[in-house]
Amino acid sequence: MKTFNYLSIAGLSLLVAATPALAEVIASTPLGVVSSVGRGFSDTRLSVPLHRPEVYAASVLSTGGTNGELITVDATPNWTPNSFQFNPPAQTNTYYLTFTSGSQAGSYYTVMANGDNTLTLDLAGESLIGEVEAGDEFQVIPYWTLSTLFPPGILVRTNQITGSGRATRIIFPNITSAGIDLAGAATYYYFSGTTFGGAGWRQAGGGFNSIRNHDVILPDAPIIFRQLDISSSPSLTSLGRVAVGAGRLSVGTLEANTPQDNTLAIGNPVALSLGESNLVESGAFVGTSQITGTGGDQLLIYDNTIVANDKSAAKVFYYYTGMNFGGPGWRLVSGGFDTIRDDEEVFVPASGFVIRKQAAASPSTAFWTIPARY
Repeated sequence: MKTFNYLSIAGLSLLVAATPALAEVIASTPLGVVSSVGRGFSDTRLSVPLHRPEVYAASVLSTGGTNGELITVDATPNWTPNSFQFNPPAQTNTYYLTFTSGSQAGSYYTVMANGDNTLTLDLAGESLIGEVEAGDEFQVIPYWTLSTLFPPGILVRTNQITGSGRATRIIFPNITSAGIDLAGAATYYYFSGTTFGGAGWRQAGGGFNSIRNHDVILPDAPIIFRQLDISSSPSLTSLGRVAVGAGRLSVGTLEANTPQDNTLAIGNPVALSLGESNLVESGAFVGTSQITGTGGDQLLIYDNTIVANDKSAAKVFYYYTGMNFGGPGWRLVSGGFDTIRDDEEVFVPASGFVIRKQAAASPSTAFWTIPARY
């Protein structure tokens, strides 16, 4: 199961930013627009199915390093060595490499460093040995950040450095801890004052002088846009590139004998039904022979139209593997045993969901390959 520490990424000093040498793009992908509403007095689960423009696209010549983390490019980009380093104010982006073909298509990894034609990836405990081959295509893309995704005009700011009072909060999910019903990993607010280094994003409990404008938002993990005691419902619109090809998400457990919530989002810019999702077929979701849904994994879907904070799931789905009650298929908890839900489009662009994996004797990870819908 791939994990990513939201709290430490801004302090790695190994982040990436745009430079003229990185601006070459061999091929570009289509543009799109996705909009949602951040409802007042409510939590909105928000994801970004469109990515920022890629800065480079090519194919793999070879892999190296202990776990295949060193990618040699089948091209001559002539990058300046170590130009993939976080160096504000000139360089404020963090980049990731996403594979667009081959067995790893849809996977992404943060770029940590580079040579003149090499990229060093943070594999987060995975191995690419035997998984990535010469000719596999990839793109290098900057992550969305707090400042690039949320222009200050759509936010309710606060002039209180502590973040108190009426202000929009952005909550990042906890994807590194074992268990279910996990509290958020980090909460951010926008400080509009001139003290403590001036206006900018702050993390609650993260230090008043630490501006967090460049903290990254992962493409496969939704965030919560919280309008706490705020009546305004801004339109949240993202303009970006459509992801190329299939998606690939890791789903699993982190601790023995402990069920695990996987907080996820998919990169499809159009809705995807349960039957089309390939979630069960990929082996990432375990069904159950119990028509009540006990003994298997669960899919938790949230309703952004409901006005509330700290929402519970609006719908909980499971996959029935038995032959009774109409046979195998997706079912809704308390939705009728005979009603198969395969055609329900529950994976909605710009939203998020939770896959709750059942407890297992040993932690494990499976990969969900998500078919492209365009």
